[in-house]
Amino acid sequence: MTLFEYLAVSFSVVLSFAVVRILGGISDVFARGRVYWVHAAWVVHLLFMIAYSWWRIWAYHDASWNLLAFLSVLSVTGLLYYQAATLVPAQSANVDSWHAHFDAVRRPFFGAAIAWAVLVAMNTHYVLGWPILHLSRISLLATIVISVVGIWTNRAAVQALLVVLMLLLWPLRTFFVLAFDASGAS
Repeated sequence: MTLFEYLAVSFSVVLSFAVVRILGGISDVFARGRVYWVHAAWVVHLLFMIAYSWWRIWAYHDASWNLLAFLSVLSVTGLLYYQAATLVPAQSANVDSWHAHFDAVRRPFFGAAIAWAVLVAMNTHYVLGWPILHLSRISLLATIVISVVGIWTNRAAVQALLVVLMLLLWPLRTFFVLAFDASGAS
């Protein structure tokens, strides 16, 4: 077993906990008469983000690992779990209004998204050696901008636009995965 394989177990466990948290409450999130489509769209986005992050962890397979690098990359997965726990609480059946819940948790949710994007940028630069002006920074920058606006306003129309914009980033993220996996670059 390589060091990366050993460390990847930790990343996988944290991401698995995030998926379990979301899937444990998914029926409540989509319950007829209670669903708030903006919140539900963020939940779906987060499920894709967890899968995407798990897939992209492979980019670190040749990294030179030390405790700081491990903790920094593990923090990225921890932030995804935090977002999952924020969007879907442990007692999701007790949520009376997903709209009110989303309004109550939007600041910590978007704050974690900002921290996630900053940590990914730092890790890919310092651990993987990617240049600061790497193409993947486009989606990270968009995530930060969307999240700053999400923290700043609670207007339903703006929140709806933000989740639509975030979902529209998926073709760009998919391009990065296909381009870097096909070229052998990570």
